[in-house]
Amino acid sequence: MKRFITEIVLILIFAVSALPTVNGTAVKNCGVSPQKPLINHCEDRYFAKDKLYHFGVSAVLSFGSYYVYREGLNNTESGSYYFSGGFTISIGALKEYYDSRHPDNHCASWKDFIADIAGAAAGLSLAYLVFEN
Repeated sequence: MKRFITEIVLILIFAVSALPTVNGTAVKNCGVSPQKPLINHCEDRYFAKDKLYHFGVSAVLSFGSYYVYREGLNNTESGSYYFSGGFTISIGALKEYYDSRHPDNHCASWKDFIADIAGAAAGLSLAYLVFEN
């Protein structure tokens, strides 16, 4: 069973890594243009394709890091939740910080970060359902 779950996690990580990059679809969804001044936010919607990418990547990261930390490294259940949640949310925060420092071709957004947090929660919920029941 552990081998099967490991293979599924690796397939999900590969599938998510094949999604379009921020320089492609995500920037087009932000509404940023070279002529338009960028303040501290983007003109993005809560339900855009970019938010689905943020949610999906965060869910896969949190589920995968929980599995590796708990099963692969034999750590405790509570420690694994803390590590995985902190790791995933930190990656999302760093991504948004990077976007804010490169406004010419990236789009920093609180809505993206909210999608990251929701994805992390979904991934940890799935980990609970798979491993703790």
